[in-house]
This record gives sequence, structure tokens and C-alpha cells, in this order.
Amino acid sequence: MTMSANFYKAGGVNFMLGCDWHTFLMLNPVPQLAAIPVPEPRHPHPVGALLWAPDASTSKVTIEGSLIWQEDGAQMAAHIPWPSKPPHWSEPLMVALINITSQTTAYLAVESVHGEGEPLACCFGECVGTNGNCGDIPEPNFVVCVTSVKTNPTFRDYVRAILAAAFDWAIGKLLEKASKGLGLKPNKAAKELEKILFEKIFKPFVDWVIVKALDPILKGIRDGIRGIVTAHTTEIA
Repeated sequence: MTMSANFYKAGGVNFMLGCDWHTFLMLNPVPQLAAIPVPEPRHPHPVGALLWAPDASTSKVTIEGSLIWQEDGAQMAAHIPWPSKPPHWSEPLMVALINITSQTTAYLAVESVHGEGEPLACCFGECVGTNGNCGDIPEPNFVVCVTSVKTNPTFRDYVRAILAAAFDWAIGKLLEKASKGLGLKPNKAAKELEKILFEKIFKPFVDWVIVKALDPILKGIRDGIRGIVTAHTTEIA
């Protein structure tokens, strides 16, 4: 049994809302040091985006007149710091940097449905999904995509999406620690490196594991269930 899910279309009613954690520059409580901001590394930033401009989408194939997100498609998202503390005068510069380097990425795609050579992104169930965002820690968010064009993600698709989310978080933390160790700030280049690692190393490895390990297990479970059902049906007859 599979659950139907809407494709991500680049247009119409298709948006992401959530909360990310980013650096916030607070006003220094010491009046004599007012010129020096006090950074709060993990401050809540409500985030949202109309998912209309992914960096990976079909160019000709459309649904309801809109292009379709492909696997790992990403785009910028608007961040606004939660106004719980007085900001430093330089905080608008930090907000601008966060927004310029921001991204929200589709996690789930259907291996069996390709658009122009790539799997197409979709919701987790019906019109609701979730994305990977650019916060420092795993961030809560939800996606809503309204369309009449649906697909049926398989168990394999969900496993790939969950592993992708785990990889995204783990590599993000490693790059963050490495950047701090070198006295650098994580930036868009680090995100691009993460994407290359995912595409060239992690994704082929996960696909190999799924084929070699998961498929035989699932086949054994399906065969076992069929055997139980068949035996029960025969017994009743």
C-alpha cells in the first residue's frame, strides 16, 4: 500500500514555512561597549518562501502550466529574526547575509518518475511535505503544494529522503566545526561542497545499500506476508 503525494510545482499554491536557527547580533548590555555586538549563535528566525524558483527543475515538462522541481532542487528563503532581544545596529547586515546565502531544499523525490533525466520532487503525503533548510540545527518546517497531479512514493523513496536529511545534518555540523576550527564562517561555498559530496558520494552509496540490503529484506517481508495470507485463506476455505 502506498500513499499518494503531490509533485512540487514551481508556481501556484506552493510554499514553505518554518523556523531556522541563525546568528543574531544583540545590542551590548554594557553601555561603554555599545559599538561591539554580542552574537547569539542560535537565535530563532521565522522563515518562509514561495517555492517558485528552484535551481533544479524541468525546463519543458510542466504540470498545470508550471515547471516541476527536480530532486535536490533548492532556492532562497526569507528569514526574519524573532524580535525577542534588542538588535545591534549591525544586525541588518547579518540578516542580509543570512538571506543571500539561504536555501530551502526538497528532500523527497520519486525514483520511478523522471522529468528531463532527474527524479521529480514531491510532498511526503498528499499536499504536505518538508524541506531541508539552512539553519545550524535540524529545523522544523512544512511545505504545502496544491496540485491535481500526484505520484506514489515507495518505501525506498522515503528511506532515501530520511537518509538524505541525516546526511545533510551530519555534514553540515562537520563543516561548521571545521570552519570554526579554521576561524572561518560557514558560507555558501560550504553548502556547495556539501551538495557535491551528497551527489557524488552519498547518493550512489545509499542507492547501492538500498539495492543490496533493503530490497531483499522488503522482498522477504512481502513474501512472508503473502505466505501468511495464503495459508489463512486456505485454512478458511
